[in-house]
Amino acid sequence: MDQHDDCQKHIWTKKMVDQLVATPSETIQLCSSQGSIQTINKELLCYFSKYYRAALNGRFAEAHQQLFNVDLSGQQLTVFTAWIYTGQLELLKWNREDRLMLYVFADFAEILALRRQIMTEEGRMERYKEVGLAITHLPDNSPYRRRIVDHYARHWKAADDRGATKFGHADGKRSSTETIDLISIGKKHMATVSKDLLCLFSRYYAAALNGSFKEAEETRFSIPLTSHQLVLFVGWLYSGTTYTCKFSDMLELYFFADSHKILAFRRSI
Repeated sequence: MDQHDDCQKHIWTKKMVDQLVATPSETIQLCSSQGSIQTINKELLCYFSKYYRAALNGRFAEAHQQLFNVDLSGQQLTVFTAWIYTGQLELLKWNREDRLMLYVFADFAEILALRRQIMTEEGRMERYKEVGLAITHLPDNSPYRRRIVDHYARHWKAADDRGATKFGHADGKRSSTETIDLISIGKKHMATVSKDLLCLFSRYYAAALNGSFKEAEETRFSIPLTSHQLVLFVGWLYSGTTYTCKFSDMLELYFFADSHKILAFRRSI
């Protein structure tokens, strides 16, 4: 197949989809995380997805497999199936988490046409609470992840916290606009961060600040990081970017992330 044909796979076109669907082909079943199943034309799936093309047309054990589990909810899998046949993303404007998880799936399955369509939708910016999902599910070099974290790194305001659901709480209460001061070793540097953002990523702070511990009333915490390391951590917290630094700093940051249960930061490091 020439380069032109390969480039066509990166854009959804009705002409090509109609041609593939009209050609007799086997079918593949995709099973959602909730157990619902969608049946898809094998050639159509392989046309758009480099991952499934390699798995189903190569020498891998999956070449004879007809059922694949996917990390999508039943609703998200239905939307994906509709997209692959129609080119339409049947999502309401408030289905932003579904849109993000579809992008994560498209990134994993190497479906560039779907990634591009999601990225180029006009007027679509994920809610503040989706920042954590983007950081934990997408690689550092993902343009979708960069778009989300860059937007909130530049435009975050207290109203974003008020509109987000408090992490780990099922009572539906609005987030507060409280802040927490983090103080470096030797009290040489202090950084003020959003309390809810800190609790969103850190199970340690979520338990300490939202539970019945005495720390719940505290607004200042000394942390085992130097001034420079604290700046690096806060930079990551708001931008999702781990800036290049010395190995010794990176090691101390990893230890801090591990002891304070910040899985996304550990993965980023």
